[in-house]
Amino acid sequence: MTQAHAVSLKDPEQLYLDWEHAHWASQDVDLSRDPADWAALGDGERGLLYFALSSSTRFATCSSTPAYRTR
Repeated sequence: MTQAHAVSLKDPEQLYLDWEHAHWASQDVDLSRDPADWAALGDGERGLLYFALSSSTRFATCSSTPAYRTR
């Protein structure tokens, strides 16, 4: 036999507060460490990041056909 577990449901106010706190804004992201983190990467890691980011941007912005239809 299994034991019954008590279920605790949140009230509407707590659900709303959880929703309010779950959002973020791009201007709130602290990017002050980025230059030092980027400088600490090796050439291979930076090259891989350049390739990955430029490839995903190219496909996301230049193609109106979904990727699965281009193959």
